[in-house]
Amino acid sequence: MKQLPDAAYISSFHDDVAVTALLKRLKDFPSLSGIILKVERLIENPNTSAHDLEELIKLDPALTARILRVANSGYYAFRQRISDLSHAIAILGFNTIKTIVLTSEVFSVFPAKRNRLFDRYEFWKHSVATACGAVALARAFNLDSVDDVFVAAMLHDIGKLALDEIMPSEFRVVMEHVEKTRTDMCSVEQSHFGIHHCDVAAYLAEKWKFPDSLIVLMKNCRIPGKAGALYNQALCIQFADILARLYCFGMDGEYGSPLIDEGIFELVDDCSISSTELYQQLFYEMDTASTFLDSFI
Repeated sequence: MKQLPDAAYISSFHDDVAVTALLKRLKDFPSLSGIILKVERLIENPNTSAHDLEELIKLDPALTARILRVANSGYYAFRQRISDLSHAIAILGFNTIKTIVLTSEVFSVFPAKRNRLFDRYEFWKHSVATACGAVALARAFNLDSVDDVFVAAMLHDIGKLALDEIMPSEFRVVMEHVEKTRTDMCSVEQSHFGIHHCDVAAYLAEKWKFPDSLIVLMKNCRIPGKAGALYNQALCIQFADILARLYCFGMDGEYGSPLIDEGIFELVDDCSISSTELYQQLFYEMDTASTFLDSFI
């Protein structure tokens, strides 16, 4: 699979001093803690037991507490309370635990600060709704890589957070222009910075050593046709993102919507359940997404 992206790739389409400076600041951006890499290595090892995973995670009390909050949130709605980490691992499974750990790590880098122009709580609310909706679609369509769909949908817009973090004044100019003109944010960012938030998100994903599949989905979910073998998964993310914006599940700082890739309607037509049932399930998942978010705060 194509390795994406690196500084040479990004700077190749805008040779500018400002872009070079931006890339340097991204390169110096904080790294995630080593626990996510250790969790991934354990899960990739077929000989890893639930006890092995528990022993690693419990070394981080804050992460342990967050996993328990997520497991007991209304999003999962288990009938019995999950009181310890071993029970959480057993009932959620390795891949869901990995998803929670990775999401928790990124959320710690970009906490839900609030302000009028770019409210990060509303941003994360939109992101979680997109993730839950995308997963509902991926499961209905019997797609592979459902965990990747959730993480990529949850984190596909973190480039906005990075731009807001390292150059807040300049990003505010972009946000104000987008709000005033209802122009596509990527085009405004491209004009202002020389790159846009999708490329920034993919750059950070590579810096943080995310799997190639996540990088491809995060970078191309706006244009699913460029996602290659992950085209259908990217379709789910794009469609959920558009619906979350359209029905005001949080706010991601954008006001327009990209053209919907018509491939999503082919998936809907081929789905084993009716479109009415599908949309009911989709909106239910998106509506309950805030319970997942609140467990992270």
